[in-house]
Amino acid sequence: MIGALASSAGTRVRDLYKRSSQARWAMASQLLTSGGNFVISVIVIRTLGIGEFGRFSVAFLLITIVRNFLEGTVLNPLASIAPKLRGTSARAYRSFVLANGMAFGVGSSILLFALSGPLGWSIGSPWLPDIAPSLACAILTGCM
Repeated sequence: MIGALASSAGTRVRDLYKRSSQARWAMASQLLTSGGNFVISVIVIRTLGIGEFGRFSVAFLLITIVRNFLEGTVLNPLASIAPKLRGTSARAYRSFVLANGMAFGVGSSILLFALSGPLGWSIGSPWLPDIAPSLACAILTGCM
């Protein structure tokens, strides 16, 4: 039963892949992104060592969390609402989203900078306040 379902699902995916060039581009994009992340991780580990890679991972995780919040609260609504708007409404909405994105970047950067001490203490990373200014800048520039 399960084998038949898996075979059927595999056949549907294969058919979709054959009919759609978008599926090929999506697969290529995912392969490039995942492969690039893997190569960067290997380079960082070999260059910095395992301890510094841990610090890099915590910093990258914090940036990714903030970026995901930005995407969920600002960017995804833009993608679903903006195509329905025309003319002045579309320009006003894009300006509104840009202002919100900038405010989100500034607010999250300040919040991370302010909470880096207690957060570093709570996760056993006393070095976190030392890199907080760099993290705040990375988050701020990533939100714009």
